[in-house]
Order: sequence, then structure tokens, then C-alpha cells
Amino acid sequence: MVGHAHELASARIDPGRVRADAAAHGPRLAEAAERVFARWLDGIPQTSQSK
Repeated sequence: MVGHAHELASARIDPGRVRADAAAHGPRLAEAAERVFARWLDGIPQTSQSK
């Protein structure tokens, strides 16, 4: 977040709150993201590659 300190300050966003929210919601969001990407990848047709 150090690289975005100016943007956060300009938008009056508290970095401590961002960290707290990430800690509180991060695990559930990571699980949901894994399910979304798994479903997406499962929907991609498989092709055989012959040499």
C-alpha cells in the first residue's frame, strides 16, 4: 500500500481501515475467487494438441 499512499490520502481513505477490511474479508473473498475461477476454467473447452 505504500505505493498508493498519496491516492488513498487524496480520497480520504484510511489505510488502517483498508488493512482491517482485508483481514476481515480476505479469507472469504479468496475462497469465492477460487470458486469463480475454477468454474470459469472448467467452462473452457479442452483441445487436444497433437505433434
